[in-house]
Amino acid sequence: MTTMEKWKWSVIAVLGFLGAYVSASVLNLDERFLEQKKDGSWLVEFYAPWCGHCKKLEPIFTEVGLALRHTGIRVAKLDGTAYSSVMHAFEVRGFPTIKFIKGDKNYTFTGDRTKEDIVQFAKKADGPGVRFLSSLGKFREAKSEHKDEDTVFFVYVGNQDPQVSALLSAYKQIAQERKVQTYFYAGEIRILPEEIKASLKAESTVIVFKDDTYEEYEVPAEPTKQALDAWINKVRFHLYPKVGGPAINEMASTGKMIVIAVIDSAAEEELTKHNRVKEVVKTLALRKNSDINKQFQFAWMGDNEVANDITMWYISMPNLIVLDPSSRLYFMPNFSVVDITIGTLEAFLENVHEGKIPAKGGTGFLQRVQRILYEIISMFISVWMSSRLMFFLIFVLPGALISIVCYAACGPPSENTGDEESDEGDYGEVDMSNIEEDAESLLEDCDPDHLKSE
Repeated sequence: MTTMEKWKWSVIAVLGFLGAYVSASVLNLDERFLEQKKDGSWLVEFYAPWCGHCKKLEPIFTEVGLALRHTGIRVAKLDGTAYSSVMHAFEVRGFPTIKFIKGDKNYTFTGDRTKEDIVQFAKKADGPGVRFLSSLGKFREAKSEHKDEDTVFFVYVGNQDPQVSALLSAYKQIAQERKVQTYFYAGEIRILPEEIKASLKAESTVIVFKDDTYEEYEVPAEPTKQALDAWINKVRFHLYPKVGGPAINEMASTGKMIVIAVIDSAAEEELTKHNRVKEVVKTLALRKNSDINKQFQFAWMGDNEVANDITMWYISMPNLIVLDPSSRLYFMPNFSVVDITIGTLEAFLENVHEGKIPAKGGTGFLQRVQRILYEIISMFISVWMSSRLMFFLIFVLPGALISIVCYAACGPPSENTGDEESDEGDYGEVDMSNIEEDAESLLEDCDPDHLKSE
């Protein structure tokens, strides 16, 4: 064997090993998973072979499997069209759906479909509701970790006895309910740096850390779970996060209108123009103690896919949309977004809040019909972009067969039937005038004398 052949087989062996390593990071499940779910922690993607979004998620989910390989969380996928009983058991209603499953508990992933967000979701779901911090060093480690991951986190400090502290009791309940949304920590007040301790207004309190700053909860005289939960839900988002469709649905719970900067992150030739719009919106979003921040939640997205779904139309980029999630109304700027300034943006948002900008969309009958048609067309396009063969098998072939059956059952009669009826008509009619002429001719030719001799 030559040196070149040895290298060739070595490369093939390495590639084969890597392929097996990658494929083993994501398991394939079947109906037996209904029993296997009791064994440990699972992160499962429910998919359909024809789903375009599932195809886009496939390489990302493989990376998730590699990232969680040594965490004790098993990453797997299941074909919901082949094992519908499993899909119904976990109340899966669309594709792709990602769930964390541990025994009888399961959580549905609602964030952006990125490796980082999915991995964080799995770690939160697999961990405790509240993580205890024992020292200032542990607090700094947690803060540094979340700064690198760009995540929001909460810290309760004060009395550690939930029987005594109503605030801690409520905090623990909320943390368990919202464990997949963000991180919750608890510790004694000594875990905080001196500058933070000096600024606190209560001995037992809750602090949110985000956007390189922090904010303390205003603890009422009689703390309640409802009041604390409302505050946590209101402040659990960054002031200006990158979002996708699921994250927008999460933001709807804040009760604020959502201001979305629609940016094309892949526009290399016009990246400066797109970044300028993004930064102008960011400047207003990061203003502290602003009335606009109390009324609006700001966000940005790197493409127009979700924006198109909101408007049910193609949105050019860069652009700006203000969405009212409660009514599904949206507002578009009445000026060129390319020329946006802090002043024009601020004036536009004030006009939206005062009802001076005409709204589009909504939940009326025509909008619902339009939404149904839009989703059907989007499904066709998604399947077509995913697989031409699958599109043919799902839509074209069944449609052709149905058309043939309908034509055969309801089509016009064949031409042969008409010919047979015409022939039967010709034989059925008798020309009586010809018969009478033939009879008279025979009588004239007859000899009476000859008949007598006979």
